[in-house]
Amino acid sequence: MMSCLREGYSTASDEELLELARREERAFITKDKDFGELVFLRHRPHGCIVRLVDLSVDQEAEAMTSLILNHPDSLHEETIIVVSSDHIRIRRSRSTD
Repeated sequence: MMSCLREGYSTASDEELLELARREERAFITKDKDFGELVFLRHRPHGCIVRLVDLSVDQEAEAMTSLILNHPDSLHEETIIVVSSDHIRIRRSRSTD
């Protein structure tokens, strides 16, 4: 069963949600571009973040199916994935170790 992080965490901040997804090894799927700021400007640790850009519900389902089938390893890495109607862009984060 799939669950949504906002369920039970309606008052959690974006940073708390990002950390929870990382800690629980979940892919974080969002339409909000603020998570890019947390990662790139504030250097917050993260797991996989998938940002859906200007897609209908049907396009979202199709794009996520394509992502799962064609790039499954990316969903388990420290990545930022941007999905739009015409492409999937995967950016792997550099380790800070």
